[in-house]
Amino acid sequence: MMFGLRKRRLPLAGRMSLAMTGFLASAGIHSAPWEFGATIDLAGVYTDNILLTEGADQQSETIYSISPIFSASTDGDRLEADFQYSPQANFYKEFSDADQVYHSLDASLVTTIVRDAVFVYASATKTQSIVTPDASIPTTNIPITANRIDARVLELRPYWQQDLGFANLLAEVSYFDIKYDELDETEQDFYQNNDEKRINFSLDNYERQQGLAWGVAYRRQAVEYEEALPWKYQRATASLGFWINGSLRLFASGGAETAFDNILAGDMDDTFWEGGFQYRPNPRVDIELAAGERSFGESYRGRLSYEYRRGTTSISYSEEPSTLGQAIGNVRPIRRDDNIDELLGRPGATDRFLRKRGEWSTTVGLAKSNLSFRFLFEQREQRSTDAGLPLTDEDYVGGAVRWTWDIGSRSTFSASTDYFVRETQAIDSELTRYAMDYAYRFAQRLSIVFLVQRSQEEGRVSSAGDYTENQFRITLRTEF
Repeated sequence: MMFGLRKRRLPLAGRMSLAMTGFLASAGIHSAPWEFGATIDLAGVYTDNILLTEGADQQSETIYSISPIFSASTDGDRLEADFQYSPQANFYKEFSDADQVYHSLDASLVTTIVRDAVFVYASATKTQSIVTPDASIPTTNIPITANRIDARVLELRPYWQQDLGFANLLAEVSYFDIKYDELDETEQDFYQNNDEKRINFSLDNYERQQGLAWGVAYRRQAVEYEEALPWKYQRATASLGFWINGSLRLFASGGAETAFDNILAGDMDDTFWEGGFQYRPNPRVDIELAAGERSFGESYRGRLSYEYRRGTTSISYSEEPSTLGQAIGNVRPIRRDDNIDELLGRPGATDRFLRKRGEWSTTVGLAKSNLSFRFLFEQREQRSTDAGLPLTDEDYVGGAVRWTWDIGSRSTFSASTDYFVRETQAIDSELTRYAMDYAYRFAQRLSIVFLVQRSQEEGRVSSAGDYTENQFRITLRTEF
């Protein structure tokens, strides 16, 4: 789901570009050339349900859209940077009062301060978040809906990562600043801003893959809200194990952490333990599984990564205390092209919960086609407000499939599907999107794209909020 922003001046994109330029100039980083690019889409769009209603209230509309993407990137010894900005201007034939320009920004950089030791990561995103998962959710920026709000996330993370010979060291400090659009004075407190500070430290010799395996780690997170009690969490871990045959590591870990039910303080007044194994027979395969007892009860985690000749596969599962203020920091509005993340968000809400999340993603590159899919599920259990009042558990399951086929030297066919099921106290609903497009290239930099898309939301208990929307789009695309 590519969300953008309401019509306004572009403060963040301009400030981010100037800040990056000034930073790089002052640091004297000119080791690699920059690559610049632009793609401009001029589109005519027809939708048969502009307001996302059901039955006799459905209204069709024709929209004219201009949506360029500007990009700049470099990949050098001292600097890696990727800057992408996409404004989308939509002009409605009948609902002209809804004309808007949406802005999406996805920028990040990593600069080396001390070679092979000290680095700085910075990122900025500007996108849109849904206002509530308890209402109809749009899958594009074309429908007119109140269930969107502008969001901006800044991250700064200096870190020290180094192979010390006897062990690997990681020490990092992260700062996140999250702001939502202030629609008016009455809604400002509801869409409250927040910031988060994280500290991560680890020292271990796992990469040696031989003999005694040991490690220590510390993690601290603190989320501050404008109009709510803060959320704090700490965890200190010590691990001891042994590598068998250089490929299998057995380990046991233990330590202290913030008690899950102690939401008003971040003291490490509870203990935990876990045991597990890591299997790494070669650089292409890495598996780790562990189980134990945490302050919230039994705990399980695992991960798998596998690289093969034509693609990659990764699987992960974790159980961790969390709060809603952290969620939107995972969104990448331009680089990720599916619609299945963060659809349980409530901007400015302060829910605390146990987050159980699993994800499986795979990419396969064939001779003339590419296939990718992503599956995820998340359960938010033992939910409460910032003051400790209990809330109903929530969960969602989502999947996204993308397939692209190069028919010939000038033609490309693509098909995609997104599927999402969410269950909250107010709604139990399925959201599905199907899309197919055909692109034909007239010349090296000029092509036309025909797209057909169907989005459907259907309640599994109640029909409130149901809708079906069909979109037809013709796009003239120019690349520079």
